Amino acid sequence: VSPRKLNGLEKQLTKASAAAYGVCFVSIAYTACLLMEAAGSLKILQKKEVEGKIARFIGLLADRLLRIFPFINIEVSGAEHIQRENTPTVWVANHVSELDLLVFLILEGRLDIGKKRPIKFLYWDKLNEYPVLSRFLRTSGMIPVSMEDTGFEVDNKYLLQSLK
Repeated sequence: VSPRKLNGLEKQLTKASAAAYGVCFVSIAYTACLLMEAAGSLKILQKKEVEGKIARFIGLLADRLLRIFPFINIEVSGAEHIQRENTPTVWVANHVSELDLLVFLILEGRLDIGKKRPIKFLYWDKLNEYPVLSRFLRTSGMIPVSMEDTGFEVDNKYLLQSLK
């Protein structure tokens, strides 16, 4: 199903909604990461607890903010095929947008499976150059991976020796 065409005003409202979403999301998520890091440093929470709680919180935050600033609509089809037990699961994104990570975290929360197993993502280690994003990635226990730069972003290859 193709999305319907937006008129000029709808396009502007969608852009404004996306911008407002981004500002709210980044400020709240960053603050949450700082608080969770402090809880870990003070030994109030174990590292694994911090990682799980922040990933679930980010998914919940992303989902709730979409209700306030609905600039995209997430539809789930095939949810009945997703394992809900405490078993390892691999989800693969095709990078239709830069929102893959948030969409997966939202889905984990909507399907109520994030509490039953850890949520982990591989990410390109160059993203550590972005302070706000890298704080979330580190705090939530995401896994950095080096990539061979082939000169074409779509053809970059993971360097398997960077996985630990």
